[in-house]
Amino acid sequence: MRKAIRIFVFVLLMAAAYTACQRASEEKREDAPDSVLVIYNTLNDSVRVAWDRIVTNEEQKLSDMRRLLQEISYTPSYNQVRYDSLWAHLQQINRFRFEAETMTSRQIDQYDSAVTRLQREIVDFARTHPNFDEYALMSKLTDSISAADQRVLFLRTDYDDYARNYNDFLKGSQGTRLQSLQATDTTGTPKIRPLFSLGE
Repeated sequence: MRKAIRIFVFVLLMAAAYTACQRASEEKREDAPDSVLVIYNTLNDSVRVAWDRIVTNEEQKLSDMRRLLQEISYTPSYNQVRYDSLWAHLQQINRFRFEAETMTSRQIDQYDSAVTRLQREIVDFARTHPNFDEYALMSKLTDSISAADQRVLFLRTDYDDYARNYNDFLKGSQGTRLQSLQATDTTGTPKIRPLFSLGE
């Protein structure tokens, strides 16, 4: 009986030792230079893709706004003074653009305020055109602009999720390991990314 107990205890100890070795081996692999770089590159790529989606959506919306104004200018009856004013403001909108690595809440608010106001004015200008219903492309463009605007919140939330994971990685032990390896991306030394979410 005692022999059986000793064998049982020995088996348990061996199992515990094996589990500990496996865990240590996994942790070592996770902290290995190659593993740290792979994780970093994966997170960084995800952030870039999410940001590119935001930029693509925004550029498409602005392009549709320009096209809508052009379509209005092709009609025989429209307010030339109003058109010139809206076109001039649209050409200046890019000065409010911001970058992913350096954006601030103030910059985001300024851009959103300028674009939202201009978008509303351009769409209203088109819809109040006396012959709006006769121009199918005008209707299609106004719908496209509205659809792009509705995607903004979703795309920014999606970006924040990826950027938050990226930031958590840099703040953790593997991020410290990455810094010691002096790994860099195209923007230089990896830095915490600002988020669209308030208070983060």
